[in-house]
Formats: sequence, C-alpha cells, structure tokens
Amino acid sequence: MQLLCEVIDKMKKFTNETAGYKDLRIYKAFKTFFDAYLVERDYDKTLSFMEEDFYSFGTGGDEVATNKTEFIELLEAELEVLKEALYYNVKFIHGKEVAENVWSIFAGIEVKLPNVDEENETYSTRFTGCFVLKENGFVVASTHLSEGSLVTGEREFLPINYVSNNVSIDKDKTEKIIFDIMSKSMPGGIVAGYAEEGFPLYFVNEQYLGC
Repeated sequence: MQLLCEVIDKMKKFTNETAGYKDLRIYKAFKTFFDAYLVERDYDKTLSFMEEDFYSFGTGGDEVATNKTEFIELLEAELEVLKEALYYNVKFIHGKEVAENVWSIFAGIEVKLPNVDEENETYSTRFTGCFVLKENGFVVASTHLSEGSLVTGEREFLPINYVSNNVSIDKDKTEKIIFDIMSKSMPGGIVAGYAEEGFPLYFVNEQYLGC
C-alpha cells in the first residue's frame, strides 16, 4: 500500500482512467475546490483557493475576472441569485504537471440544476484550470469554463458561420480576411463549401492555379 501511494505521488499526469488518481493531492484539491464552490456554496472557502492575481473566464460574455477582487464581485452576484447547492459529476478529467508543483487540469463537468424539470435538469460545461502548490496546499491560479456547441449545422464552414452570427463584426471585411489567410496557409488546392443551400462555394488559391 505504501509503495502504491509513493507511485501515485510521483505521477506527472493522469486521467480518470488512471488507477488511483482519486488519491492524488491535485485531484483532491480539484474536488475540494468544486465542492466548496458548487455544493457547499461556501463564499469564504471558495475564495481561500484563489491567488490574488487569479484569472477567471466564465461562459457568459461579462464573466471575466483578472484578479481576486473582480472574482469576488462575480461570486457575490452569483450567490445573490442562486444560493442552492449545485451537485455535480466529473465526466472526465485530464491532469498534467507542466512545471514543478504546477498542474494544468482539463475536465468535463455535469452540473445538476435546482428547480428544473427532469428533461433539462443538467448542464454540461468544460473546465480548464491551473493549480499551484503553495505552503498551505494547492491554490487556483486560473480557470476557464466553456460550453461545447450542441449543434453543428450540415455543410457548416465554421469561421464564416461564427462571423455571420456575430453582429459586432464587419462581416464582409472579416470574411475577406479569413479567405486571405486560407489562401496563404494552403500549400495549394481547393476549398469547397456552401454559401447557402444549393449554392456551392469553391475557393482556389493562386499557387494551385500556377501549377
């Protein structure tokens, strides 16, 4: 048993398929952080994990904090709206020690939402974070929560689709830039897509034409 613990402590990377990963200090820190934040909804305990220059990006456009003070404002606003426990399940997790006592964590988390119907009772998100081991244990240096797109349209050309749905961007200008980047990055060839149903769009770069 002691030998197994020593092996676990020396792991430099792990996934949810790694034997004994739940005994790793970094995984326990990850779980303790999310227990405090989501389940216990403990303001002080959650903040105890944060470095002063903590960075956080949430799924909302204005959920950005570049220091602990800004995160406190976001946390206070959140707890005013929703104080109930949010039980969660870690669907998968990958961890890697990128430097001594500095861990990069990537995880898929499913959160059970309170007071919702059975059909829409869970919310899935992806977490990326950096944990740093300090004298009193691991602290969180940065977090990023993101959502995966639930629907990818048929024959969808992602850069143009993103541009066409972002009203803050000059669409014509940005689409021209995208195609210019493509033409310079392709070693030579054709890109085919659809401008709209029934209207195929073909783009041929100059290098291919010169062959």
